[in-house]
Amino acid sequence: MKVRHRDGHSVIHLVLGPVDVAIDKSCLLAAQVDVPTVRKRPPPIFPESASAILARVTSIDYSDRRRQLLANVAEWAGSEQNIRVAILTGSAAREADDSDALSDLDIELYVEDPAALLSERSWYRRFGRVLAVEELPNPGWHPTRLLYLQGGKIDFMIASWAALPGTRYERVYRVLVDKDSLTVDLPPPERTDVAPPTPEAFDTCVNWFSAAAIMSARCIARGDPWAAKFRDWDLKVELLKMIEWDHRARYGWDYDTWFNAKHLDLWVDAEIRSALDSCWAGFSPADATLALLASMDLFVRLAERTAPAVGAAWVESSAVCREVETILAMGGFGGPDVSSDAPSV
Repeated sequence: MKVRHRDGHSVIHLVLGPVDVAIDKSCLLAAQVDVPTVRKRPPPIFPESASAILARVTSIDYSDRRRQLLANVAEWAGSEQNIRVAILTGSAAREADDSDALSDLDIELYVEDPAALLSERSWYRRFGRVLAVEELPNPGWHPTRLLYLQGGKIDFMIASWAALPGTRYERVYRVLVDKDSLTVDLPPPERTDVAPPTPEAFDTCVNWFSAAAIMSARCIARGDPWAAKFRDWDLKVELLKMIEWDHRARYGWDYDTWFNAKHLDLWVDAEIRSALDSCWAGFSPADATLALLASMDLFVRLAERTAPAVGAAWVESSAVCREVETILAMGGFGGPDVSSDAPSV
């Protein structure tokens, strides 16, 4: 990185190369960004001192609080006539209980009258001080009520008891309440995501990633950082798919890549984990440019390696890289490095 001053601005020249960021050579460009002098923000104002906040927070035992919440849920479900079955899923359902203290309680309620719970909110307060609630309709599945409580979080799924016989679980579950022996015939959990993606699914992932990368570049070049963040997230969704497929192609299609990148450090190779550090950006165009190109480089490397394993035809990516570079240059974030006389920083 090289910096020089001009007209009260700091002109930052970022040369993206193999020394700074491991970017595919077809995606390299030099970025020149004018950054106005940044005014210092006033320090945040808290109603209490940092030491007081730390003392209060560290006194909370979230593990004990979660156990109390679970006991509270089981007692409530057992006493409510409307609730026929309550099932604990997610990481808290594992017998070893090796989930972290901040894990949610995922509770599935199978009831006689779902509307009685979905239309009423007073029962939320039974579990403690409610800080926020997400009431989600979840078309194609069952409604949920996500309770954010002081000292914990409970995600309730609410469905008719008639939906239970056809339910299949992919991961371990624990029956908390069963008043009518409805869970007796439930099969053991069995994962359904152990098959490789079809060539069509692989091709869709590549196309959606490429489209998001191009749109992200457009947003950066047009000075729309908020919109760029939206498109960057679209891009990251497809990148995560490719990371998962790459690992499962190499370690077996039953290799556990968890859900939504949870426990990332447990299953991602160290080399890929390190590469991800460069794929996230702040709000500035310079950061966004670096992260976009790093994300593209990682995706291309993984897709090239994974394509043969799923029987997909890999299409040369240099055209997409050139398009992204051209768009960024149109916004003033490309061109030759003209700062050879500037001191290095």
